[in-house]
Amino acid sequence: MPGSRSWWVDGHNEAARSAFFNDLLPHIETTYHVGTTRPLRGVAGLSAGGYGAVNFALERPDMFAAAAALSPASYVPVPPSNSSANRHPAFLNEQGQFDRALWEQLNYTAHLEPYRLQVTPRPNAEHSDTPPVPLYISAGRSDVYDAEFHARQLRQAMERIQPGQVRLDLSLGPHLAGMAGHLTRRAQLYVSARRRIR
Repeated sequence: MPGSRSWWVDGHNEAARSAFFNDLLPHIETTYHVGTTRPLRGVAGLSAGGYGAVNFALERPDMFAAAAALSPASYVPVPPSNSSANRHPAFLNEQGQFDRALWEQLNYTAHLEPYRLQVTPRPNAEHSDTPPVPLYISAGRSDVYDAEFHARQLRQAMERIQPGQVRLDLSLGPHLAGMAGHLTRRAQLYVSARRRIR
């Protein structure tokens, strides 16, 4: 899913997150011959869409069996100065300035602890009620948004929660290197294989 117009959040400009869960997903599942249960459902996105895909997987691990983030715009602690997130209505305060607190509230880091609690088995339990969501990440090493650095941070954060269930592929390309045919195919294979495991 792309996302530079909405960043897939319920922001000041539109309720894109709500539209995804309440409108788009039900429309796809009733209109097309696709799976409608967790084991048959994955989520993926490119750039701001990767930001959304990561957030959705962490927020709703009960819905997605796997996720892929291609050149995700999941920046920590804040977006680089050249990112459109700094000017996007979803992340601006009432004065039209970038709102760091709002960014942090909506970014994946805000979902890590609740996600960990959902997917980590309780004491004396072999499995959690909700399995972890395996995550595929790709980034270009010559990305003008420093996606490699941020993708490595995302991988590290996720590996702490679900060791061995995160894959990071790097290419020599720019920001949209995640769209390169071989990386897109790797993401598809990764998500497809992980969906069948659980």
